[in-house]
Amino acid sequence: MNMNIFNVLSFDPNRIKLDIVQDGRLVVRKITSATEYRNIMKAHKHFAKYPLELSLGCIRVSLIPAPVIGWDESNSVLITEFIKGDNLEHILREHSHIQRRDWIVLFKQLFSKLRLSGFLWGDFAPRNMIFSKEKLQITIIDFEREQIFRDGGIKTAFFSRYVRNYSREEFSCFLLKDEQEFLFGEFLTKEAQGCIPISEIPYRRKKVLISLLFGNKEAYSMEEVEEVEDIMADIATPFLVENALFYPMDILDRIGSKGGVMAYARTAKRIKDIEAKERFNELNKLAKEYQ
Repeated sequence: MNMNIFNVLSFDPNRIKLDIVQDGRLVVRKITSATEYRNIMKAHKHFAKYPLELSLGCIRVSLIPAPVIGWDESNSVLITEFIKGDNLEHILREHSHIQRRDWIVLFKQLFSKLRLSGFLWGDFAPRNMIFSKEKLQITIIDFEREQIFRDGGIKTAFFSRYVRNYSREEFSCFLLKDEQEFLFGEFLTKEAQGCIPISEIPYRRKKVLISLLFGNKEAYSMEEVEEVEDIMADIATPFLVENALFYPMDILDRIGSKGGVMAYARTAKRIKDIEAKERFNELNKLAKEYQ
């Protein structure tokens, strides 16, 4: 049994527990909102209507939402089947640059196929996917953020904003620059125009960083928003230090969780324009402050 599944970025052990139900099955109990329960049930209906298969090298892999065991309304607990397998965050970390090429091709297929099927999974991140070698199946396990379900494809500009808003940074934590370019290059268009009200920027780290860089405003231009998203992806990107990959987000995540979003934003501003060696030294100094 691979209990290492939960050893991933941004995991909250106070909300997610393993349990054994009466029939002996191992399940995951997650303290969450009724919205996540509704989202995962909608996802099951969507995949029943639009089943999805992907290529992983020469094999075919299916994709499903985590099987739901039940919803405890009184305690706000979602109960899902425990999935045995390999978390895709671990796969990206443990595979070499060459070995993970098939996985990056698969992710690109997945972005394209979700777009064409009209489903925008708001929690599209490596840590939220588990691969079963036995079943040749990827299970997606998190549905807290906004989900979009439509019959038919998603327009280019809207899809670009979806990718930039969350998933790009999540994947940038594990992919080198050339891998990011391959995965996201065709998706990151500049078609979106206008401004975004601060109230419509959903993530606190992004809100604080954009305010720190551009001042407090009621709305920010698309150029300002995308510049901040570029910075967040860039500072999360791994780089080589003495022939070993260094993952900045391991430290940035700790700074954010222990020091708060302002500590993360100040660190981002501090390291965004410095070279890799200096960035490595600066982050290691900060790591000692947030042990």
